[in-house]
Amino acid sequence: MVICLEGIVLFMAYLMVYSDGVNPACECVTFQSYGQSQGRFHSPNFPQPSNHSIDCILYTFVGDVNELVQITFLEFDLKPPSFSPSGPQCSDFLKMFLNIDRPEVNEHSKWDEVLCGNISNLKQKTYYSSSRSLILEYHTTSKSTGHFTGFRGTFKFFNQADFRNDGHKQLGKQCSYFFQSSNNGTKGKFFSPRYPQNYPKGSNCQYIFMGHAKERVIVRFQNIQLDNRDSSCQSNPDTVKVYDSNNKDGKILREICGIHNQLDIVSSGQYMFIEFNSDHHHESQGFAATFEFTDDANPYTQQPPPQNNGETRSTSDNFTSCNMKKSSVNAKNGTIESHSYPHPYPPSIKCNYEFEGEGQERVQLSFKKMNLYYNGGDPDMPHGCINQDSISVFIYIENKEILLGQYCGNKSPNQLMSSSQRMKVVFTSTSHSETRNVFGFQLEYNFRTDFGVQGSGIQDQRKGCLFHYNSTSSKVGFFTSPNFPGQYPPYTECNYQFHGLGKNKEERVFITFDDFYVGESGCEKFTESDYVSFSNFLSSEDRKLPRLCGQMNPGQVIRESDGAFFRVTFKSNDIYDATGFKANYRFVPVYEIVTPTLPNHERETSGGTSISPGTSHDHVTVVMGTVYLLFLTVIFHVL
Repeated sequence: MVICLEGIVLFMAYLMVYSDGVNPACECVTFQSYGQSQGRFHSPNFPQPSNHSIDCILYTFVGDVNELVQITFLEFDLKPPSFSPSGPQCSDFLKMFLNIDRPEVNEHSKWDEVLCGNISNLKQKTYYSSSRSLILEYHTTSKSTGHFTGFRGTFKFFNQADFRNDGHKQLGKQCSYFFQSSNNGTKGKFFSPRYPQNYPKGSNCQYIFMGHAKERVIVRFQNIQLDNRDSSCQSNPDTVKVYDSNNKDGKILREICGIHNQLDIVSSGQYMFIEFNSDHHHESQGFAATFEFTDDANPYTQQPPPQNNGETRSTSDNFTSCNMKKSSVNAKNGTIESHSYPHPYPPSIKCNYEFEGEGQERVQLSFKKMNLYYNGGDPDMPHGCINQDSISVFIYIENKEILLGQYCGNKSPNQLMSSSQRMKVVFTSTSHSETRNVFGFQLEYNFRTDFGVQGSGIQDQRKGCLFHYNSTSSKVGFFTSPNFPGQYPPYTECNYQFHGLGKNKEERVFITFDDFYVGESGCEKFTESDYVSFSNFLSSEDRKLPRLCGQMNPGQVIRESDGAFFRVTFKSNDIYDATGFKANYRFVPVYEIVTPTLPNHERETSGGTSISPGTSHDHVTVVMGTVYLLFLTVIFHVL
């Protein structure tokens, strides 16, 4: 039974008293859990605007023992805050008491949030208690009567045990746990601190998973809500780092920031180490995840292993099926050919080729030959693959199978790369193929840990797609986006760090681009464009250096560091298909640099630079010396 004085509240005429505490003359509306788990609540007279002030109403939610309270605002319309030098001030407000042990408050009770304004101004719409009780304190003034409708929402009581970590808490630690494989329990769940409430500022938590020999660890993040800043994870202090080890000295499997759903991560061995950190300024809900220890060599699937040298057949439907699985445990690279290659493949065939890497490996595919039956026009320039023999390539993003591309005719795609450890290729032929002399395809696959980045950089094997370029090793060189010149993979971030000489031999770093096609024009913050950014700092984005996106001609933009250190970041989402970039770098002594200014032809935006082909340099840096003058001559020749 839920006791609910909803809309039957008697009002008493009290003078409005402003206080940091609770007015002792508050009226009360109580919602208590007696077996029912949910209901509704709203302000008096909602949705009609109130015609008088409300001195104080307490909405009290009381769950059973071991229950938590969830409230969600569906509509919220109070007087907006006024602004003063000390910050926003709410005259009409809803105070929230989320961390109380008993269903009672007084003038000394500490509130957690104060809400006012419109629902669009709320930083979140759902809130949770830390124990069985939650209280809302509601006030309005006579000046706001007749204008604002108030609020309405839903409440729910649920079991606190649903959010209990299944590991063993480390003594003396705020939120660190051990999870060990045993005969009695090989799976469970774990959470960020205080989940489903917001994690506290300044959190530092470790989750250590220890399996038996020959076991692997599977972690599935079902929900990740970290402070979202639309920037590189290296610039974001609120992160989850997953290591392929029992401590953070091992290789990073994944670094996570922002908002995600359904992320699967699998270790290459029996250990996994996860570290969660937040700064002292921001907070969000955090994460919920499950773990499992498994001795399955192919933990992503539960299908029986392939037979007949990796090929299985079935005639249970109209297709002849030929399925094959390739695991990096058995081989890091190889070749796959269509059925009967190089002879004509049969009609009505459907083949699934699945690739499963481990650790931080990505799958790279290169089609060497392709000859598929195509009756829709010129097979060398096919337009559309519907009802044609085709090759479909799938990747996995947040545990969902996503079509990366579909290809037909004789036109092979550029090399492709997965965004995770998995990839799938599906080859389908129609019944029309039997009358044609077509031989199918041949492709090479590679499981790569270098993300397909080319150049002279030294990869930091512990941190994934991070490459170092040292002046002491080479004064000039090049670097590329992942999988260049093929299509770069979605949901990928790579960092390139340049280390020049300092002190008396101080150098600057110069970056120019030979090829550039990244996302679409317009890459300011909080857009969805892929981008390349630049920074003179190790762990933060440089506001004075705009991001680059779109397309541009060789040598069109030069970026110069302020000091001996420079960082370039590439980041992609899951929307755009492009080939990325190839860039040159050069370390130049300070005494050889003179910088005349030329007209600026970039289109500056609030946070990024959109490039169109055919425009000129935003500036040219003159480098004195024979070799560098030759470099400058080439630039002016382009102009």
